[in-house]
Amino acid sequence: MDFFGLGTGEIFMVVIIALLIFGPDKIPEIARTIGKVVRSLKKTASGFTETITKELDDVKKTTSEVSTNITQELTEAKKAVGELNTSVSEGVAVIQKSTTEVTAAVADGVNAAKAASSDVGKSLAEGIDAAKKAASDVGKSVAEGIDAAKKATSDVAKAATEGTSTAGKVPEAPVLKPQETVTPPTTVPITAPEE
Repeated sequence: MDFFGLGTGEIFMVVIIALLIFGPDKIPEIARTIGKVVRSLKKTASGFTETITKELDDVKKTTSEVSTNITQELTEAKKAVGELNTSVSEGVAVIQKSTTEVTAAVADGVNAAKAASSDVGKSLAEGIDAAKKAASDVGKSVAEGIDAAKKATSDVAKAATEGTSTAGKVPEAPVLKPQETVTPPTTVPITAPEE
């Protein structure tokens, strides 16, 4: 048996010393007082134990409620993160699709620009060829005009020469019929071509 950390032999020794110090008359009174103190200590210890147990139960209850709340918050946070991940994935998919469409549109635009550039190049080459042909035709026409002008000049010079050689001869007067009138011939001015 253990009482306040004292063994049986130690308790017996304390009782003998108390008998010697206080005497046999006072021992029952001291024992009653010690019993009251022990009962009071047990009652206080029991109340203290109940209080600590109650406080521990309250702490456990509060801890359980906090743990439940934290678990619910974590579950909601996981759900929100999952929804956010889904939204981000959908956004990334939309961006990738838009990027693909923009890339395709740019490629189509580049191809169309290349085709248009090729068409413009062909049209420009055809225009240059047509201009060369027109210039060649104009050159031929100018050459033909110059040749015609030279011939006309030669013909005019020849006619002028013949005209001067016949200028000394008197022309025969036309015979007029009574109602005819003669209109004088129109003269064409002769100009020398500029060279």
